[in-house]
Amino acid sequence: ISTLFFGVFYSNTGECESFLNEKDCLAPLNSITGLTQCLWTSGSDDDQVDDAFGSCSLNQPPSNMSFVVILALVCVLIGAPLSITISFVLDNFCSPRPVLEDIGFSTEYWFGRGVQTQEISYQ
Repeated sequence: ISTLFFGVFYSNTGECESFLNEKDCLAPLNSITGLTQCLWTSGSDDDQVDDAFGSCSLNQPPSNMSFVVILALVCVLIGAPLSITISFVLDNFCSPRPVLEDIGFSTEYWFGRGVQTQEISYQ
């Protein structure tokens, strides 16, 4: 689920690396967060100089505690119902042993004598 989250919110389309100036680099916005998709790194220490040797790269997701907590909550809210649904389907529909007699086949023929249910009588 976190992979889907990062794929949607912080997808790397390779677009950032193609920009050659700061204005073009900072123009595309993430449609969900409203932040810039790309980050301009200047090649010189002086920020006042329009440096042609800068580079544009993908803006990384935040690494603060509130972002991690929100991401964990989103994963739990989406993952818990999904996990419960999958467990229900597997337990009720996928794991029971088929009753071949209901469709006209012999369980003993297909699975052998060892899988037959035996009635135990207590005296």
